[in-house]
Amino acid sequence: IVIPSIESWLSTYCARLNLLTQRLLVPSIAWVWMKAISNANILIWHSPARPKLPPRRQANGLLGLGLVSARLLPPDAIATKNLCPLLWEQVCLQMKGTMSQQESVSSCALPDSHASRILKWLCVSVRTDLKNLRQDCEDVALHLQGALAGDRGAFLHE
Repeated sequence: IVIPSIESWLSTYCARLNLLTQRLLVPSIAWVWMKAISNANILIWHSPARPKLPPRRQANGLLGLGLVSARLLPPDAIATKNLCPLLWEQVCLQMKGTMSQQESVSSCALPDSHASRILKWLCVSVRTDLKNLRQDCEDVALHLQGALAGDRGAFLHE
């Protein structure tokens, strides 16, 4: 029995997104995949998959956060009302690979109509509705932030 990993889900989702976008965003989606895999390793190290957040949901969240970091979606497209905007921005910066105080999450580089299409294709690619996708993004954001806080705390105590 083969149990799909976060990486296999991400690969499947990115392949679907590339098909839906007619391969016009291959470089951006490849960047998102690379960043998501890097952050998946952080999640796996600090909070392995659990029944409430299995690999598929982790991949959903990582992909959504990655698309925001790549500026293919606006931050509020996948944000829930439950998550603090500052925490949301910190997680998106982590996905981007920077935690500089001067940095901020840039707005979407695409026109609203294109971004809404990307969001629709994201939901199709991961085969879930927007409500569940947003929840996956929030859960992953919280776990990722906790893992990163643990890393910084461990570093400070060494």
